[in-house]
Amino acid sequence: MKNKKPWIAAILNFLLPGLGYLYTGSRHIIVAVGFFVLSIWVAVHDWNEITAILTGKISITEHFLLFIILYPIVFAFDAFRDTTKRNQLSN
Repeated sequence: MKNKKPWIAAILNFLLPGLGYLYTGSRHIIVAVGFFVLSIWVAVHDWNEITAILTGKISITEHFLLFIILYPIVFAFDAFRDTTKRNQLSN
């Protein structure tokens, strides 16, 4: 297996959780697609709240912090760590 770049997996997972896993092939395809679909669902579901926050109509809620900010950071870290481990095992 060719070594993958951990930072690319992290960026992909930050932008859209599940994409970094698809890049590395580290998770079962159904799990990776599930994360991908869940991310799109959260973005669509919260679109009104996102636009209201960006335009200053409402303040940031805990829900927004959890799913829009913390969620991608955790997935980016996990993809980076997982890719690093997989690269070490393949050498």
